[in-house]
Amino acid sequence: MAVEGVHHHEPNHFTQGQTNHVTVCFAQPDCVWLEELALPQGSTLAEAVQASQFSIQFPDVEWRQTGLGVFGKKLPLHTLVQDQDRIEIYRTLAFEPNESRRRRAAHRARLLHKPKEPRRSRKAKA
Repeated sequence: MAVEGVHHHEPNHFTQGQTNHVTVCFAQPDCVWLEELALPQGSTLAEAVQASQFSIQFPDVEWRQTGLGVFGKKLPLHTLVQDQDRIEIYRTLAFEPNESRRRRAAHRARLLHKPKEPRRSRKAKA
């Protein structure tokens, strides 16, 4: 029985393996946005982001400039997606990495040179 508007294809050697299931994600400090997609083989990272309609949800994010990656590795936009890839949209850093390291080092130095409070001696119990 066929349902109107729904096309059923019998699996065969021509159609099997021609779809990659991927997740496009974008992490913000307070939430994570995820979109699961089925894309034809030969799709690129840029095409995956476009298919996810990310730009509609986040029109201010310039993902072409901030970059994309898969499982934590930054890759060119023209990289082909693979089945089960997690495509990550990177965001602009709040601080440059060198500045963040300097700030952490200064914070540790303040903690190390903080004057210690005198220890209280314990009275021996009689």
